[in-house]
Amino acid sequence: MNTEAKKKGLASKDLINIAIFTLLYAICMFLVAGIVGMIPAGFIFHGAIAAIPCGIIYMYMRAKTPKKSSVIVQSILFAIIYFVMGNPITVPIAILLGGFLAEIITATGNYVSFWRNSIGFAVTTAITWLGFMVNMIFQKQYYMEYATGRGSSASYVESLLDLANGPIFYVALAVTIICAFLGALLGRKLLKKHFEKAGMV
Repeated sequence: MNTEAKKKGLASKDLINIAIFTLLYAICMFLVAGIVGMIPAGFIFHGAIAAIPCGIIYMYMRAKTPKKSSVIVQSILFAIIYFVMGNPITVPIAILLGGFLAEIITATGNYVSFWRNSIGFAVTTAITWLGFMVNMIFQKQYYMEYATGRGSSASYVESLLDLANGPIFYVALAVTIICAFLGALLGRKLLKKHFEKAGMV
C-alpha cells in the first residue's frame, strides 16, 4: 500500500474489515478466557494464552489496514464489545488506553514496521490484561461481588484473588508480553503474502 493511500485515512472498506476482525478478535479472547478460566490459574494466564491466536488476527488487521487511526478504531470497537458484555469498567478503559498507546507506537513506524506493530500489540495486550487484574488487586470486595454475581463460586474467586495478589501476577505479566510477541511472529509467518503486499518490514 502506498504512502498516499495511508494519508487518506480509513475508507468504508477498511472500517468493515476492522469491524469484522475485531469481532473475531473478541470471540477469540472470550473463548480462551472461558476455557482456561475454568481454573483460577488459567484465568490469570488467559491474556498470555489468548495473545498467540489473537496476535495472528491483530497482525492481519495491521497488514490489511496500515493506515492512520486503524488501531484506535479497533480498540474503540473492542472496548464497546467488552462494555456491552458487562465487564468491569476498568477493562474497556484499559482497552482504550492500550489502543491509544499502540496507535502512537504504530504511527512511529508509519504503520508498516513489523516490530513497531508488534510492540504496539504487546502494549495493548498487557494493558488490557491489567484492566482485569486491577480490580482483583485494589477492589477485592467489589470483584468478589461482581464475580459471584456472574455465577463464580466464592472459593474460586478467593483462589483467583490470592493468585492475583501474589508473585504469579508478575510471572503472568511477563509471559503475557512474551506471548504477544510470539503471536505477532506467528502472524507474520502465516500471513507472509499479506505483509509483503502491505510493505510491512
